[in-house]
Amino acid sequence: MQVSATKCKPLNLTILEQTLEDSMFSGRLIYEKSLDSTNRLAKSLCEKGAAEGTVVVAEHQSAGRGRMGRAWLAEPSTNLLFSVVLRPGLGMERLFLVNAVGALAIADAVAQKTSLHVGIKWPNDIYVGRAKLAGILSEFSMKSPRLEYVIVGIGLNVHWSPPQLDPPADHATSILKETGRHVCRTDLLSSLLLIMERYYLRLKQGDAAGILEAYKKRSIVLGKRIMVFLEEQGLGCMAVDIEDNGTLRVITEKGKEIRLRWGDVSLRL
Repeated sequence: MQVSATKCKPLNLTILEQTLEDSMFSGRLIYEKSLDSTNRLAKSLCEKGAAEGTVVVAEHQSAGRGRMGRAWLAEPSTNLLFSVVLRPGLGMERLFLVNAVGALAIADAVAQKTSLHVGIKWPNDIYVGRAKLAGILSEFSMKSPRLEYVIVGIGLNVHWSPPQLDPPADHATSILKETGRHVCRTDLLSSLLLIMERYYLRLKQGDAAGILEAYKKRSIVLGKRIMVFLEEQGLGCMAVDIEDNGTLRVITEKGKEIRLRWGDVSLRL
C-alpha cells in the first residue's frame, strides 16, 4: 500500500513546536518544503555555529543519501526526512553510541505508535521483519580530541517506500504498508525527537553501558547467522557481540573470529 503525495498533509509546525517546547529542540526547527539534502544544510549550519538541537526537516529531498553512497528515495510529504545537530563533546570512540541513540529513538517511537516489532540491523538500519523501514546517515567533525558535532540524518518510511532497494535481497517497507494504518507524521516526529533526547542525555551523563544494552536488545543481528560482505565477497558468519565502539564480533563457519568496524551486513535467509 502506498499513499500519493497529493493526499498527504504537510507537517504541522505549530503542534510540533508546542510539543517540543521544553526540549533541547525548542525554537530550533528549520522546515523546508524541498531541499537537496537535510544533512547538507545541517552541515552548512554547523559550520556557522548552529546550536545543539537544531533540526532540519524537509517534505522532500532531491538528493537524499543513504549509507554506502546509495540514494534515499521518498515521495514528497509522505515520509520523515530530517537531520539533527548534536554537540556531544565526547571522544571518537562514542560516535557509534551517538548514532545508536538515533536508531533507538526511531525503533522506540515506531513501536510506541504502532503494533510493529521493530529491530536494528547493525550498524544503524531499522527493520520490520526482513524489510527496511528507516536508515541513518551521520556526518561528523572532530575538534581534537573530541567530536565537535554530529549530524544524525534520518529517513523514515511512513506512508511510502520504494518498490525495491539495491541489492535486490533488501526490501523496503513503510509503516502504512506494514499496518494498513495512517500515522500522523507530526506526532511521530515529535515523539521520536523526545525519545532521542532522553537517550542522548543518558549518554552524555555517562550511561554508555545502558545505551549499548538497549541497542543490543533491539538487534536483529546478534545470535543470528548472517552474510558479511567485505570487498564484495560474501562470508557466512555468526554474530556474537557488539562492543561500545561499534565493533561487530562475528565467528566464521571455520571458527575464526573477525571484528568488523564497517561493512555491509545482510541477514542470511
